[in-house]
Amino acid sequence: MTSTKLMRFHLLFFTFLISAKAHAQAVFNSAASGDWDNPSTWTIISGTPANTYPSAGDSVVILNGNSVSVNVPSQVKSVTIQDNSSLLFNVSTASSILTVSNQLLITGASLLSMDAGVLTVTGNMTVNAASSITQNQGLINVLGLVFVTAPTASTVPSSGTSLLNIAGGAFSCAGGVTLTSLANTSRLSELRIGNSSVNIAGSLATTTTNSKINFSGSGLLTLAGLITIPFQSSFVAGTGKVLYLGIPGSNQSVAPLTYYRLAISGFGNGLKQINGTVTVTDSLSLLTDTLIINSGGTLNMNNSTTIVRTAGIISNAPTFLGTVDLVYNDILKDTTGFEMPVATGVLGNLTINDISGIVLAADITVNNTLSLQNGPLITAGFAVNITNNNGGAGVDPAINQVNGWVTGKINRSIGTSTGLRLFPFGKDENGGNRFFSINYTTAPTAAGVLSVQHFNSNAANQSGFPLIDGSVTLVNTAPIYWQADAVAGLSGGAYTLSLTAEGITSVTDYTSLRIIKRPSSGGPWVLDGVAGTNTGSNAIPVVIRNNMAGFSQFTIGGNSANILPLKLLSFLGNISTGKSFLTWVTAQEYNTAYFTVEHSIDGVHFSSIGQVSSNGTSSTNLTYNFTDNHPVTGLNYYRLKQVDLDGQYTLSDIIVLRNTESKQMMVYPTLTNGIITIDNAGTDPILLYNANGASIARLLPGVNNIQSIADGIYFIKSGNNTVRILKQ
Repeated sequence: MTSTKLMRFHLLFFTFLISAKAHAQAVFNSAASGDWDNPSTWTIISGTPANTYPSAGDSVVILNGNSVSVNVPSQVKSVTIQDNSSLLFNVSTASSILTVSNQLLITGASLLSMDAGVLTVTGNMTVNAASSITQNQGLINVLGLVFVTAPTASTVPSSGTSLLNIAGGAFSCAGGVTLTSLANTSRLSELRIGNSSVNIAGSLATTTTNSKINFSGSGLLTLAGLITIPFQSSFVAGTGKVLYLGIPGSNQSVAPLTYYRLAISGFGNGLKQINGTVTVTDSLSLLTDTLIINSGGTLNMNNSTTIVRTAGIISNAPTFLGTVDLVYNDILKDTTGFEMPVATGVLGNLTINDISGIVLAADITVNNTLSLQNGPLITAGFAVNITNNNGGAGVDPAINQVNGWVTGKINRSIGTSTGLRLFPFGKDENGGNRFFSINYTTAPTAAGVLSVQHFNSNAANQSGFPLIDGSVTLVNTAPIYWQADAVAGLSGGAYTLSLTAEGITSVTDYTSLRIIKRPSSGGPWVLDGVAGTNTGSNAIPVVIRNNMAGFSQFTIGGNSANILPLKLLSFLGNISTGKSFLTWVTAQEYNTAYFTVEHSIDGVHFSSIGQVSSNGTSSTNLTYNFTDNHPVTGLNYYRLKQVDLDGQYTLSDIIVLRNTESKQMMVYPTLTNGIITIDNAGTDPILLYNANGASIARLLPGVNNIQSIADGIYFIKSGNNTVRILKQ
């Protein structure tokens, strides 16, 4: 660079510095009400501004009752609103944008009103002297501290309420919020939350009963730091929800208050601790992390409340002050814990919405409705007791079965009324309907309990064949049976019984299948009642028998057209060098055409990834192999679909293999309100799936906005990578 050019550069640089310094000192006062970018709205008090209205580096004072509307994107150093003045955000979001790089002060009964737009304050925000912020829409983001200070004897005005009213939209504060007021006066400070989202990363503190936190709507208050609310009366829960999020790796105390909806979550292993008396009047959500009730602490669950357990746990038993409903809402297998009431009269409704299943740790008693939405309820040797004994025509008031099932024993109270009682068993933890459905056509003469259990094997000591039922001669049974016993006084009545036998093999004519029974202690199989009209298909036969009485063992008999045994001796697999190697062994194949290998990322929704031809018919052991060259990162679920020459098929049990050798896609945060970032995804498409396995959107590397989708669990998949997120 020549000396002349160097001198010119230095001159331009110093001119820029002088201009920037002068600009940084510009101060604007409001001269009249008007738009932000209207020069007649302002008076320049000092400095040399870059524009005829306030911009980057300027300080702004709105005074003398003036009202200024933010109508262009702007950035200033500081804003003071005083003397009954107002700052308005009331035009489109793209125009109403203001960034304050230092502090925002609202005083002297002034107002900041937001109906749209974005306000960002890098420094502190202070609301005092009966002033207020009213946010109906839009976004306020404060990186510093927020102070809401009640009027004092020395302020103008000296009485009233200093108010931070987040009626709608989203409000976020990184530094913390402090509400300050004197005791025993009419001067108040208040944080009011409507149908909005308020996120406070720092501390939240009140000083007296005149410092109030008030839910006026059903909004969400998310807290990460220390919560200091010494007076119960200063917190009004309304119909709002408080989410304790915490800081990764750190414990967080749950303030001893009465909550309407309380939620526990977090990103690390920190505990959420109760040291005083916490009362919940509507619902407790255990999203993630551990909620612990320390010595001297109490968690009261009021009558008719609900506990929703997702991936979180509670390490101590709450105090149940009445009945409670319980919802399991996860995708991983969980075992019941302290959230499950021990006393038999406490649990009202139980909902299972867990794809991988819920395992009982003890007997449970459901006093109202068992709702099986998704996945198995695994009794693990314990029993599900249902005390609701009502029946209904075509519906079951005590069990709502959607896509879930029970593996184990169900004990149901049966009243002296006609109607349907469903026992929705699965073949095993992986499904396959084995429903035991009894419809009383004549009511029992005495109420009691019907105890039923399904077994996925042959009953011992088969005998009694052949059995002749009209034109059908029964010569064998399916390798399954049900044990049903009337206890606790149940007697009398007549019923129609329906047995669903999904997954029994080589059924060629489901219409000729029959229900047969024998005493619970064993003996020859016999016929009882009158054959009904079977429904379903050869793959999922529903066998029906009318005018039956009494209880015992039940199974399904077949004639010579129904050859029931296909033996899969083993189905195994392992992952090595990023590939899944599957092996299975069969015996006594009969008219087998081929095997379809099916794969799933959630254990519920399967798709075909290959086909292996069968040897057809054989009485010797045969070994088959298949390699999946593209397993996903994490858990991979596999099953076999054995297809006969006539198109009928049988599904195997599911095996699970974990792949840890692929390059990991990064998605963060996995607990999100709608903004996520995706890194390291590679070149494969990035797809968003819902909890039912349906693809609902295509995403891009980098920042993605999914705020429009409903709250819940979702999967993001790209190539061999799958990541679970929770949108809330």
